[in-house]
Amino acid sequence: MLPPSVLQRQRGERICPARNQNGQLTLKEALFVRAICCCPEDPTFDNMCAAMRKAGYNGKHVGVAAYELMKKPKIANAIEKYRQNIMQEFDITPKKVLQEIAATAFSDFGDFYNNDGTLKNLKRLSKAARVALHGVDIQYGLNSDGIPAVTQKIKLHDKLKGLELLGKYHKLFTDNVNITNLDSDITQDERAAQTRSRLLAELSNDKDDGGE
Repeated sequence: MLPPSVLQRQRGERICPARNQNGQLTLKEALFVRAICCCPEDPTFDNMCAAMRKAGYNGKHVGVAAYELMKKPKIANAIEKYRQNIMQEFDITPKKVLQEIAATAFSDFGDFYNNDGTLKNLKRLSKAARVALHGVDIQYGLNSDGIPAVTQKIKLHDKLKGLELLGKYHKLFTDNVNITNLDSDITQDERAAQTRSRLLAELSNDKDDGGE
């Protein structure tokens, strides 16, 4: 049976491919990197704390520890490497991402209906139209003559969000709204200020606890 140190290193390498042969990242660091990379948005105070706890870090001030960890070059490099591996594994390219966003942004309800107003067969829709389609709502009822009828309503993905993402990518707007969180009006500077404030609050509480 392999010694615990070897098993731990092998487990860390499976968890985070960015670990080098010299064990540059500890197991907890590798778990932290994976947790951060699995988050669908840029690191914030809350998801950094959550990532720390998932990695096995304990204590009241995990936010401060996470902030210090994120400043380490080896952590930043590991996060970048992990994300690159994910992109390669799933064949995700910037072009594909932009194509999917563009399909949503420029979707048209007219592409889904025949000339007589009936809904087209989904198999005959273009790829862009299928990408833009969020779902089909099927309702059963009676028409004005009392005859059973089926009503089909389509729902598309948010066009405005797609347009805003494309506008941000092409720098069409001058505001500083965070592209990864278009549901909020908070800017990146404001988000950073909030994170600093919360970290300072943690440190302040730590000093107060030590003075008792």
